[in-house]
Amino acid sequence: MLTVKKCWGVMAQGHPSAEYSWFPGYTWQIINCADCWSHLGWEFCATRDDLRPRIFYGLTKTAIHDSEVDTSSSRETSDEDAEEMSL
Repeated sequence: MLTVKKCWGVMAQGHPSAEYSWFPGYTWQIINCADCWSHLGWEFCATRDDLRPRIFYGLTKTAIHDSEVDTSSSRETSDEDAEEMSL
């Protein structure tokens, strides 16, 4: 799994859950490709105000592709120094 702060072209599935989270203090939710619904990984959201980043993504190795993406539909955090990753 690769963790990133920004992710484009994804849709969350189901409801956030804190149960079995790999990152204490964060809920997780499955993310899929917005076009084909392939499983891409998970979105992690902080449950406490002192945790940073507030949101990040864990992507499976098979979800990562090198391509150009329209970033106008980004699900992203407000961190300006975040690394960009396209799916």
